[in-house]
Amino acid sequence: MSLFSDQSMLTFEGEQFMGQQAIYGKLSSFGQVEHKVNTLDCQPTSNDGIVAFVSGELAIEGGQPMMFTEVFHLQKGGAQGYFILNDIFRLNL
Repeated sequence: MSLFSDQSMLTFEGEQFMGQQAIYGKLSSFGQVEHKVNTLDCQPTSNDGIVAFVSGELAIEGGQPMMFTEVFHLQKGGAQGYFILNDIFRLNL
């Protein structure tokens, strides 16, 4: 099961990536990433969707932890259940 679809969009530090292939290409460019979620808030949206706001820390390839925030919209997607339709990610530098 895939987290993203061809209709998904990721905005990462102001740069936009449309579609599953482009998004996975961007995310895989970082190598090993460790996440620590500090807060998670969710709300229902129309058509049985869910919007989530996450804040926490991440470390790339064992480096120094950096604070991040992320907002994503989960949408129902037929037989696959939910997928991420929209994802907005920012480092808190």
